[in-house]
Amino acid sequence: MPQTYSKFIPVTAPITTSCVDYVHPWTDSCLQAICGLYLYCMLESLRIYGTVYMVTLLMKGKIPNKEDLRKTICGIVQSTAFLSGTGFGYSLFLCSLRRLLGNFNILTVSAIPAFLSSVFSILIERPSRRTMLCLYVSNVATETLWNMARARSLVRDVRYGDAAIYSTSIAMLLYYFKKGYHKSSEHSDAMYRVIRNIKSQKLINGINII
Repeated sequence: MPQTYSKFIPVTAPITTSCVDYVHPWTDSCLQAICGLYLYCMLESLRIYGTVYMVTLLMKGKIPNKEDLRKTICGIVQSTAFLSGTGFGYSLFLCSLRRLLGNFNILTVSAIPAFLSSVFSILIERPSRRTMLCLYVSNVATETLWNMARARSLVRDVRYGDAAIYSTSIAMLLYYFKKGYHKSSEHSDAMYRVIRNIKSQKLINGINII
């Protein structure tokens, strides 16, 4: 009879494995692994956000002044700290919880460390970017859950379902923008500024055609 992997596992049941086997097999030191992961995440985050912020600065179409450069550099540093904090915080809380409790369990093996590292890192990022990050991560989480359910034959793909979801989402976003609900906040979200620019460009092109 094939082995069954879907048996119920109590939350408090210990998972007999060590940090070395599960988190950092390349070194026996938790501190060395955490510092190494933080350095690697920081370099990768700096490369990503350095590119994003510089492209955003260039897309303004004007020579940046000192204030623009200051905001760009501060944004790169802050966003880099946010993203690198996510990666290094996950390993930090994994090892810390295991040392505190003496072992892993079904919650501390991933769920609680991921939650704590997310809370830790999101507090570093600017409040104006948290909404966009929430939308992005929610999209990734939903797609992950769907792929997991599909791999287990719990759901099946619907033809052109991805296009339907995308169209519905864009329609809701444009309706929200048209009604002006976003104007109730003190700072308009970056997504709506992009839509406003596209809308203005279409109006200009329409006038030129006429």
